[in-house]
Amino acid sequence: MSFRPAALISRRILLSLLIGGTLLVGGTHQLLAQTTRISGKVHEVEGDAVVGLEIIFAPADAGKGKELTTKSRKKGRFTFNNVPPGNYLLRLSDSAYAISSLTYRARNLSGLVVADFEEDSVLEAGLPVITIQPGIKATLNIGVVSGSKAEEIARIEVARVTSVELQELNLLFERQEWKKLISASRQTLERNPDLVGAKYLQAVAYWRSGDRARAETVFRSALPQADEQPGLRAALAAVLIEKAGSPEGKDAERELAREAAGLLEQELKSSPDSMSYLTNLFIAWERAGEPEKAIPALRRILDKDPAHISARLRLADLLLDTQESEQALEVLVAAADTNDVEVMSRLYNIGVERWNEGDMDKLLADMERALDAGFDDPRLRRLKGRALISLGRIPEGLVELRNYLERAPDDPEAEDERALLEALEK
Repeated sequence: MSFRPAALISRRILLSLLIGGTLLVGGTHQLLAQTTRISGKVHEVEGDAVVGLEIIFAPADAGKGKELTTKSRKKGRFTFNNVPPGNYLLRLSDSAYAISSLTYRARNLSGLVVADFEEDSVLEAGLPVITIQPGIKATLNIGVVSGSKAEEIARIEVARVTSVELQELNLLFERQEWKKLISASRQTLERNPDLVGAKYLQAVAYWRSGDRARAETVFRSALPQADEQPGLRAALAAVLIEKAGSPEGKDAERELAREAAGLLEQELKSSPDSMSYLTNLFIAWERAGEPEKAIPALRRILDKDPAHISARLRLADLLLDTQESEQALEVLVAAADTNDVEVMSRLYNIGVERWNEGDMDKLLADMERALDAGFDDPRLRRLKGRALISLGRIPEGLVELRNYLERAPDDPEAEDERALLEALEK
């Protein structure tokens, strides 16, 4: 006789719509962390520019952050791009110069001076502290004189806050005022075209208002600055995955899914523990029609969250589809403490496959392994009983069939087992 496989309920692993590492729908959005651009000039007391002098931002706290260096160029100009938040000690590398004066000025995006600091005397006792906020134009002018090297000039604190305009855009995001956010971000980008946080939020607003095409366009325009905005690649990936559709999609759609997977792999380098990124990575590879790459993504999810039943079921299904039933069994047995109905149905279907293949030894070994792990499903007892009887171990098989009938008397296939039991007991 043959066994009927158990009907399975499809548990979908849903695409996570990602913004800043949080869920786009029903999640909270963190203020955008921005790096800072600091520029300035180095000049002698007489006003002559100093060219080729190395300026150093050294972490004030040992082991926290990395040292940043740049050299003064024509007219003594220097620039530090993408300075992360943190505390730094400002130094000069050349022992031929000592600090004579330090001037700092910061303007907001409207050009208004928001910070001003000046120290005209030689700095001897105590370091001046300058706080720089991201999103503003920071200018640092350093006056030097020939003499012994000044080890440390000033303490620079790059704050972990957003610019006023980005805070306003974030507020519109929190209120879900998408039209206003689109309009406000356009105005911000007219004044500061390189403000990646504004591009990011504008793309989100297009996305949430249903304009997927414009969202994709804006996200793509911000990609060159993706290292400055955590989550940007992942957000674009989610848009592309949606666009890619199902695993049976056309070649162009599969290519979009592959692109999305590549973006997520990049994002995971800096956020390896993000379950949302891993979930979307699996979906991307599945929609790209590459289950052999979707499988490792699911394994990474389970390594971080062994109780993720949907991921466990989908991994087992993919392994069964690729004829890796032994690995599928291992994945399912690891969820024994859940006694999940769908997990047990898949274990039963593995047994049915063994029965139909005629491999009674393997069927018996698989069912014993599942039962020993703690799965107490009468259907597994039935398959074990059938395997034992087929192998000539009839008394043991009858015990398992009686157990099955006692616990599942109304099962659709119970009558077949009653008839066999009666025949063998005569």
